Parts: sequence; C-alpha cells; structure tokens
Amino acid sequence: MVWPPFCAHSCSLYPYPYPYPYPLLFLTTLGTLRLDRDGVPVTGAAAQRLRLALLSVLAASPRGMSRETLAALLWGESDEERARHSLEQALY
Repeated sequence: MVWPPFCAHSCSLYPYPYPYPYPLLFLTTLGTLRLDRDGVPVTGAAAQRLRLALLSVLAASPRGMSRETLAALLWGESDEERARHSLEQALY
C-alpha cells in the first residue's frame, strides 16, 4: 500500500496524519453499494447487500437509530416480531 493513501474516487489525499492508526473505510452509496478498506473492496459477510444497506442507513443518521426503527424501515411489510428477527439475523 502506498502512503498516504489516495481516494480512488476523487484522487485527493485523505486528510489524516501519517501514520493513521485505523483502517480507512470508504462507503459508496450512489450506484452499487460498496465498502472499501484502505482502497481495497471488502468481501465476505461484510459486503452483503443487506449489511451494507444497514451500514448506509446508520452512517446517514446523525443520532443513530433504534432497532425498532431500523426493522420498520427495512422490513416494513413484515410484522414486528418477524422484522425484529430479520434485523437480528442481519446483525449477527
């Protein structure tokens, strides 16, 4: 990896001092949902569309969101118990 890392989308430097102690995450929400870690696309369970949708909703919410609100937002057609169960499955 080249330091300092360059943003693949805007080609600008990340505004963090060298060396930044945590991995840099970049969440793309327009077009295809995608999560990059240090410029490399994340794969596996963290890259599942539902989990990325949850991450997107939470990242856009300035104060966080209750589980009930998340369940209603993503599984509004399901009854409350089923929606809550679906949320639990998506989180773990």
